[in-house]
Amino acid sequence: LEASLSEVKFTPPADFDALQHVEQSIATLPRSFSFEVLLKTDLSTAHHHISDGLGVLEPDPDGVLMYGSADDLLCLAQLLAGLPFKFRIQAPDALRQALRDHAAELACLADS
Repeated sequence: LEASLSEVKFTPPADFDALQHVEQSIATLPRSFSFEVLLKTDLSTAHHHISDGLGVLEPDPDGVLMYGSADDLLCLAQLLAGLPFKFRIQAPDALRQALRDHAAELACLADS
């Protein structure tokens, strides 16, 4: 790998947000599982509780659509379970199962 200086200059657009671009790039990196979750909240509340690097958040008539990809569905299920608002997993089915598994583990802890 090699790099060299150039006389070419880059001028970003006036409304370009470099941090947001990096966070959205991280959120959409190809990983083992793509996911889509409908969050039953408004965009401001979703942004408050969800890191930009986790997924892309878009307004939806029924709330906020979060999509992205993850390698560890159990970790994603645990994060979703900690949210203070309702949500609906739209894909994948394996994320629904990971949430069920997490709920069963919590139920066992409550009964121990």
